[in-house]
Amino acid sequence: MSDQGGSGPQAGWYPDPEVPGGQRYWDGAQWGEQRPPEGGGWQQPPPAPTPTPSWQQSTPAWQSSPAQGGGYTPVNDVDPWLWQSIVATVLCCLPFGIVGIVKSSQARSAMDMGNGVVAKQRADEARTWTLVSVGAGLLAWVLWFGFVVSFA
Repeated sequence: MSDQGGSGPQAGWYPDPEVPGGQRYWDGAQWGEQRPPEGGGWQQPPPAPTPTPSWQQSTPAWQSSPAQGGGYTPVNDVDPWLWQSIVATVLCCLPFGIVGIVKSSQARSAMDMGNGVVAKQRADEARTWTLVSVGAGLLAWVLWFGFVVSFA
């Protein structure tokens, strides 16, 4: 009685591999020390409680509701600002726009994993860098126009 491949025998009483003609309790993973008394009249012991895996013991913040104090953000409600970042990069300011594209890509990755809180944070950062790129581009155009007009 060994558990090979994850689908071994159910917990219960089986022929004892060490005592011919006897029985022994198998808990689903290993042999127990329980053996019925010689005269019979034994009862099956209750199964041991199955421990909860550590990955199931706590609920991630992105799965909890706002009523539970969690930061739940539906993934469908997040705009990653990708196309805006691309336009700002091409037309306004390359360095700041690239940061916006990277942040929007991170937001999209978090959305694909179902993590709405991180997706919202990265989308907000992408928005900030995109607007900085637009502002820097407009400032550069204004300075250039002022330079051309003053020296013309």
